[in-house]
Amino acid sequence: MLICYILPYFSPKHFPEIATISLTLPVLLIINVIFLLYWLFKLKIQLLLPAIVLILGFDLITNILVFGNQPKSGVESISLMSFNVRHFDIYDWLDKDQIPQQIQQFILEESPDIIAFQDFYENKDFQLNSLYPHRYVWQKSKQRYNGLAIFSKFPIVNTGSLNFPETSNNCIFADIVKDEDTIRLYNVHFESLKLKPDVNSIKSQDQKKLIGRVGAAFKKQVEQFQRLQKEIAKNNYKKIVAGDLNNTSYSYLYHLLRSENLKDAFIERGNGYGKTFDFDFIPLRIDVILVDDKLIQVTDFKNYNVKLSDHYPIKAHLAF
Repeated sequence: MLICYILPYFSPKHFPEIATISLTLPVLLIINVIFLLYWLFKLKIQLLLPAIVLILGFDLITNILVFGNQPKSGVESISLMSFNVRHFDIYDWLDKDQIPQQIQQFILEESPDIIAFQDFYENKDFQLNSLYPHRYVWQKSKQRYNGLAIFSKFPIVNTGSLNFPETSNNCIFADIVKDEDTIRLYNVHFESLKLKPDVNSIKSQDQKKLIGRVGAAFKKQVEQFQRLQKEIAKNNYKKIVAGDLNNTSYSYLYHLLRSENLKDAFIERGNGYGKTFDFDFIPLRIDVILVDDKLIQVTDFKNYNVKLSDHYPIKAHLAF
């Protein structure tokens, strides 16, 4: 647990294998709480050990568990959704039919003003042209289904791609005009860990190779962030970074992103543990909406329990 606390401050470029320990933090948190309750019930002084460990990690734990936030009313805002649609289930992972149509219906019902899609491709069964006349879709090639897209009800005046090298993952951006404001939205999909979202599947793999592969992905994510960081430095607009980190909210990558004067919409207005990725019983939050710390106000945030992908959509209401 203590190792997890210090990992956000050490680059996985130097310790890629050790960085994988951070993925276990939710489990370690539960174990320490169980020990705390056990020793408390026994009225033993040993309760001080898990208590101290939990107190030391309070700031990090509040990235996982957030309670007591309320929507802020009376403020005009726009809504932004981020959703990794997992290629519209083209490979039939889910035991459901018509996934593109179901995702389309979900979008129509929620009607966010702007959407950042990951693992997206142009699908004939997913058509929202009338609701979102402004869009930017990026695919590395027509044979690959893990593209990125930004859909908007507001005009898009400029777009671009960061073109991460030697990968199918990427980051794109769009400059979106709302009234007198121009917002730059970065839609990110950092390097994938290539893990099946199943604990038993992970147990069955060669652990040394698995740790090495995940560590290498963490290392590559930092290199991809550095490319994004250079792009952010050239930006003069209010900024939003949304998408799939393929890493946690207690990772070095997340720490780097927050250091770009960005605040987390979930921490500002979310509630609960904010699970966004279906990984058995482990509540992982790897999809985020991060907004300009000084210039954008978060008025509401919602996690959806909608099983149409291995990711769950998230939505924030933002005021400028």
